[in-house]
Amino acid sequence: MAEPSEEDWARVATMVVMFDDLGSEDFRAKVKKLSRRLEREGLAAHRNADLLEGRCRVPRVLTKNVPLWEHTRAAILTKLDAKFQWRHWLMVAKNLDGLEQAEPNDVEALRRQAAKLLDAALVIEETVCWYELRCSVIGARDLVNDTIVAIMIAWDYNKPKKAAERIAAQLRERKISLTTTAITADRLKTARSRYLARIAQGEPELTGPFSFPPLSTSRGGAGNETT
Repeated sequence: MAEPSEEDWARVATMVVMFDDLGSEDFRAKVKKLSRRLEREGLAAHRNADLLEGRCRVPRVLTKNVPLWEHTRAAILTKLDAKFQWRHWLMVAKNLDGLEQAEPNDVEALRRQAAKLLDAALVIEETVCWYELRCSVIGARDLVNDTIVAIMIAWDYNKPKKAAERIAAQLRERKISLTTTAITADRLKTARSRYLARIAQGEPELTGPFSFPPLSTSRGGAGNETT
């Protein structure tokens, strides 16, 4: 296979940061709160769309001051940014990039905002659930090296030292430090051996309920993506 590009390693580094953070119980609790906040924002956007369409039987006295504008992208992120750091947003960055600057009288825009917010909330919920379940199933304390190995196997790429170096370079460039684990060639070799041993025992790794969600996007334009 061709050597992975800088863009490929950049995507892997982003996943590494995400899974490193998920290794912290406090971090998982915090992103669960973010999920609930995004869900509330999504449901509120749907409710405001209902109000605009006259679908609700709520007395005017209770609805006249409903701030419809609060469901624009800028308003939502401004409200929540004060409570969460950029690493909490990482796993739903693409979802939130699609938010629109919805106008107060644009019902369809509000519906789209609601759908994207609810999808983002679900991504967090499902990813945290998957992370905790997979750690339990394979008996791991964190999934950073396991994740890198899964990507390398999907790429048919067996250069643990090079992989560790390229990911470290990406993290240094972004001035990001990992908080729960370290990436080394030896750890990747160990993780790969355990990974292949599980596959030899017939356990699904790259597909099925225990495959990690972002695997299919770990290499842009690659024809070997796993779904």
